[in-house]
Amino acid sequence: MVWKTKAYTSGTVKSSPVVLYNTVFATWGGMWEVTNTVGLDINTGLEKWRFRASRVNESGMSADSVQFVFPSGDNMLSAADIATEIRQWKATGFHNDACMPIIDDNYALYGGEGYLTAFNRKTGVGAWTYNIGANTDALPKSTPAIGSIDSAGISKRIIFWGTLKKSFHAVTLNGKKSWSRTFTQPFKSSPALANNVVYVGCDDSTMYALDAATGSTIWSHKTGSAIYSSPWVENGFVYFGSDDGKVYAIVADTLAAINNTKFSVETYPNPVVNTLTINTNEDYEYVRIISSTGQILLNTNKPENGKLNLNSLKQGNYFIE
Repeated sequence: MVWKTKAYTSGTVKSSPVVLYNTVFATWGGMWEVTNTVGLDINTGLEKWRFRASRVNESGMSADSVQFVFPSGDNMLSAADIATEIRQWKATGFHNDACMPIIDDNYALYGGEGYLTAFNRKTGVGAWTYNIGANTDALPKSTPAIGSIDSAGISKRIIFWGTLKKSFHAVTLNGKKSWSRTFTQPFKSSPALANNVVYVGCDDSTMYALDAATGSTIWSHKTGSAIYSSPWVENGFVYFGSDDGKVYAIVADTLAAINNTKFSVETYPNPVVNTLTINTNEDYEYVRIISSTGQILLNTNKPENGKLNLNSLKQGNYFIE
C-alpha cells in the first residue's frame, strides 16, 4: 500500500474517485452531514484541495480540466471550478442515487427517474429535458453513455440511457428521440458503446448487444440473475458480472465489419450446406463462428483458399467474425 487517508473523520466514501493534475479527488459524506470533496496528492495522500458543499450520494463525479459536476443527496446538481474551489452553479430538485452526470463539450447531462436533462455547463441553466414519464421518488442507478456512431455513413453524437421505467433510449444532443425500446424489467446497469454497438445489462438477467443506430438486438445472453454490473468492452470481448455470482466474458461486437464500409467481404452460399466460402482482398488472421447468444462455436486460423468446413455445426443462425 502506498498511502491511505481519512480526510473527513465522520464520513464515508461511496462515490468513485477522479484523478486529475496528479490529484485524487474523492468525496466524504454522512447520511445527514455536510460533505467535503477533497483533493489528495497522488504520491503522498496529503490534502491539497477542498470543496465544501452539501451531501453527495453514491454517484461518482464527472470532471474535465476545468470543472467538476456531481449530484448530491439533498436533490441538487452542482458544478465547481477546479482552479478556484468555488461552486459555479447548482440546480435543485433532482432526486438521485447512483446515476453519475456526464460532461459533454457544452452540456452536463443528468438522468433522473423520468427524465434526462441537459444543463448549460457555464450557467447551469437547463437547455432541454427529455421526458419518459412521471417521477415516483425512485432512485436511478444507470448512468447515461454518450458517443459517436455511424448511421448510414453519417457520424452522429448520441446519448444512450437505460431507465427504471423498463425502457432504453437513444437521444440526440438536442434532446430529440433517435429510438427507444421497451423491456420487461428496469435497468440498473450503465451502458457501454463500442463499434456502433451498445452493451447494457438488464434486471431480466440478460446482457444485450444493441445496434446503436436502430436499437435492434444483435445478440443477447441470459445469466442466472439480474445484471447490475456495467459492461466493459476490451479487445473484442465484453466483460460483466451478474447477481448469480459469476463474471462473464463474451464476444462483443459481431457486426462492426458490416458497419465499416472500408472493408469488402463476401461470404456464400447463404444458407450454408457444408462449406462456407470467404471472398475478400483484405488481410485477416482468423475466422470465428458465433451463436446468437454470443458464444464462440468455432475459432480457426485463416482457412486455405477461403474455404471453411462447417459440418460440425447444427442447423441455425450464426454470426461470422
